[in-house]
Amino acid sequence: DFLSPYLGAFFFTCVILALVKRWQEKRIWGYFAGFLCTLAFAAPITSKLLFSLPFISTIGPPSRWIALQNIWLIPVFCVGFQDVITHRYPRLQHMLSLICITTGICLLFSKYILAVALWNSNPADTKLLRYALSLLITGTVLHEHVLLYVSKQARPLLASAACIFSFVVFMGPWMVSVSTPHVQTETRPEFFKQMTHEGGALLSFRPGQSKALLGDMLPGKKNTEEMVNARMLLLLPNENLFWGISSAGFYEPLMSRRIERMNWLIGAEPLMRMSMQGPAIPPARMHELLNILGIEWLLTTWPVEGMPLERIGQKTLPAGSPLSLYRNPDAQPFISFAEKVTFLEPDEDTVFQFLEDPTGSRHGTVIECKECTGVQMFSAKGSMTTAQRSPRIIRVQVTTADPQWLIIRAASLPGWTVRVDGGSVESGIAHSLFVTLPIPSGTHDVLLSFSLRTLLKHSWQILRGEQLPWLAAE
Repeated sequence: DFLSPYLGAFFFTCVILALVKRWQEKRIWGYFAGFLCTLAFAAPITSKLLFSLPFISTIGPPSRWIALQNIWLIPVFCVGFQDVITHRYPRLQHMLSLICITTGICLLFSKYILAVALWNSNPADTKLLRYALSLLITGTVLHEHVLLYVSKQARPLLASAACIFSFVVFMGPWMVSVSTPHVQTETRPEFFKQMTHEGGALLSFRPGQSKALLGDMLPGKKNTEEMVNARMLLLLPNENLFWGISSAGFYEPLMSRRIERMNWLIGAEPLMRMSMQGPAIPPARMHELLNILGIEWLLTTWPVEGMPLERIGQKTLPAGSPLSLYRNPDAQPFISFAEKVTFLEPDEDTVFQFLEDPTGSRHGTVIECKECTGVQMFSAKGSMTTAQRSPRIIRVQVTTADPQWLIIRAASLPGWTVRVDGGSVESGIAHSLFVTLPIPSGTHDVLLSFSLRTLLKHSWQILRGEQLPWLAAE
């Protein structure tokens, strides 16, 4: 839906006409530049961490930025609308008309084929049909045999009617969905409530099938706002804004290749799922990795024999394979102290050799930091409290009688700044993924903060070719 013409095909056809024929006018490109700036925030490749920044979060999620980018195009649309009703560029207008009509007919044919092949599917899915109708009415009105047939005084009325129709075709189902009474939260099955549990990270091996399953678990229509919220609640813990590991179908754009390699290692990488292969490591080592990753909830269709997991519930997918929800009682908490530590210079490949090793637990916690080597033991005793936890700010209060290494299960990403008692410190990487730092004895306040300024600074360092710890190995 990201590239859908939310204001209708007629609107964007007028915009295209104005951009092609009025590209020399500064006012056109001024508005279009504003559109491109807002488009950058609405793009799927944009990090969701950015939407937690103050000035960006004021506007809201990507859906609101899509509305904002369309507002930038309204002045451009007005210029194109005037050119349409005056028939100023007949050749381009004729070409756009044929493109709209041809595309609309193809979509209608595709919708017919889809309906024949999936005759028992959800009949409420009319997206292609709505696209086709909008394109057909736009192409018909733009055609000279229709537009020139009416008088000059009636052309604005005809074009306005086509624009309104195109808009209603796109936005009508959404407005009806919003006005429909929604399912109350209390009616959700217990199985679904367990999946949306706030404690611990959730790792989904089949996120696409998990979302489809929600249609059977939640009563009411599938396209309601409640359904959309339910999907976001299910997948939110996997998006790795500040904890855990991303789900199989999602990568935070700021992540390095380390996250992808870890997904492959535990069997959650999309290509591995598509090839119907199981996890790449033995069950015993798989359980150890789930523990160190802090994965408390596991939603999967893979068999998990050999791992001491507690099955919470099970549902059968339309394909016949069971989807099970497990709880891992041995998952490590969000913050912890390391006891046995194997220190390494930043080296992604060596760390993953340890992680892939079935006997890798003998190495303890593998920490990468500059000028660090050898194996060392720590008491791992003390008190830790998470005082604040949000997508861009994590505050931890620590009290210990001995020097320790603190592990915070937040993905080590560009844009993070680590401070201890107000002073900036250089952090390391634990298990190739998480933020870790040395803590001296006493009581200390540890703060992780994400900022756009730091992200730009790290991005500049990347462009200069500097070797930063969280970068993937070439």
